[in-house]
Amino acid sequence: MKNFSINTVWLSCLACLSSAQAVTLDVNHELFSNSPTVEIDGAVLTGLETQPENHSSPVESFLGIKYATAERFQAPQTYHYQAGHEYAVTSVGDICPQVPHTMAANGVVQETQSEDCLNVNVWRPASNTKVAKLPVYVFIHGGAFELGSSSVKQFDGNNIVAKNADEDNPFILVSLNYRLGILGSLYNEHHSGNYGIQDQKAALEWIHDNIESFGGDAENITLFGESAGAMSIGIQLMDDQQNARLYQRAIMESNPYGVKYKDAQSAKWLADKVKDKLGSDKDIKTVPFEDIVAVQAEMKAALTQMNNLTTITPKTSGLLSWAPYIDGETVPYQPSDLKKVEGVDVTVGFNKDESNIFVAPFDALLNFAGSYNQLIDLFFGGDKGKQLRNIPEFHLSIWSSNAEKRKANARKLMNQVLFMCSSQNVAKNLAANGSHSSLYQFNYQPGFSLWPDYYVESFSKTCLPSETSCHGAELSFIFGNEVNAVSGPTTFSVQDHVAKDILMSNWLKADTFKPYSVDKDNMTVFTADGYFSDAKDWDHATNKDICSQVNAIMSR
Repeated sequence: MKNFSINTVWLSCLACLSSAQAVTLDVNHELFSNSPTVEIDGAVLTGLETQPENHSSPVESFLGIKYATAERFQAPQTYHYQAGHEYAVTSVGDICPQVPHTMAANGVVQETQSEDCLNVNVWRPASNTKVAKLPVYVFIHGGAFELGSSSVKQFDGNNIVAKNADEDNPFILVSLNYRLGILGSLYNEHHSGNYGIQDQKAALEWIHDNIESFGGDAENITLFGESAGAMSIGIQLMDDQQNARLYQRAIMESNPYGVKYKDAQSAKWLADKVKDKLGSDKDIKTVPFEDIVAVQAEMKAALTQMNNLTTITPKTSGLLSWAPYIDGETVPYQPSDLKKVEGVDVTVGFNKDESNIFVAPFDALLNFAGSYNQLIDLFFGGDKGKQLRNIPEFHLSIWSSNAEKRKANARKLMNQVLFMCSSQNVAKNLAANGSHSSLYQFNYQPGFSLWPDYYVESFSKTCLPSETSCHGAELSFIFGNEVNAVSGPTTFSVQDHVAKDILMSNWLKADTFKPYSVDKDNMTVFTADGYFSDAKDWDHATNKDICSQVNAIMSR
């Protein structure tokens, strides 16, 4: 058997826990002379009215509204506009500091970064807003808790708001920024260091307190988010003080519940490493944020990432170095242990081929015999790794010479453990304890290259057009924006346009995802043909009882 060094593999899958994040919203639509206004704190905020192409309903947008300010490594404080003044909110605000990624090297301009980045965007139909309180949908972006923003083209709210207004289903859409990376989560012995999660809480409070000024219903708010955005919602749902009060529904898209959050001891270890990298002559509280981002970039090197995987506990938490940590306060326990949520309908789901891009960086490694066993054991620990590998659908001889089989098995195992089975387990636990939950699977295969090769080439090779339903596949269809996962322009097929129209109209509706029943083990499926269907006895009839085995192993 050939020798190899697993430390040589770049763990670029961390950057893909989003549908990422480079192109600003296009606000250069036709600008009407009658600019919309809202009054907040006695101040007047002036937005803009646009006419989205191919829709009859105009949309009013208020972009870059500040909801909070925050000193570095401190909790956010609500921002108040000065009464009696007028403010133009017609362009997106700064994004939170983050490591530049490959999009910048391919001619795509990144947004302005600053620590004054805590802002929200609001879209509403130009009509209806003064007639009745409209439902409100709040989107939280993903990005591995390392990158991303609410201002990328993929998440532009004009099309989805206009289409639903056209169909007499008007609502208000809100998106938000929160602190990321080291600046968003760093161990602090005196208080919670989960600053990004605290930012989200501050944003949700702001939305609840102010959305009626925009024509929204503060008692009819739905959270939805993808990947790290869905993970964020999973954390928010552990707060009984805000459940039902700040939101009444939650949709978690591709929450990798199988990825655990690091414990406080590991968070302290990581914080010490950050300070060592920064240098003893520099104060992390006062250095330019660019210095901190540079340290974060350095710590994404392959050797460091592999060290994180073997050092940070519990297992799998090293996959997301800058995710929140268990602090007993903002994140009181592992979100996957959530058993009951009062007053909130919870939907959780996954895509058919979620893990393709997470395994892709290891494809070169998996060319070697024996690498499959070592990779799985690295992720899940030797004991659980062995048990998972012994499940018949995942089993592979250590001497197998079939590299493609090793890659396929790794993708299937990671998909089931990190996404599918852990999501089913959460839906089942909630339903078993009297909470309202729903479970879905997204099987539609986009007809375009979701992850282009100019972003990460290995992603594009494992997420082929019309063949896979990879991580983030649903987002461009839900928002109705003809872009790929990194907000680059693309071309939808005829079938893609059909799927887009169905998803824009139905994804956020309360009755789209059927209530989960433990006895029926039912889920809502958006099929490869582009329509919604119901599946019953899913794990047994469709999934070969894999989840019953996986969940038993992972709970030990």
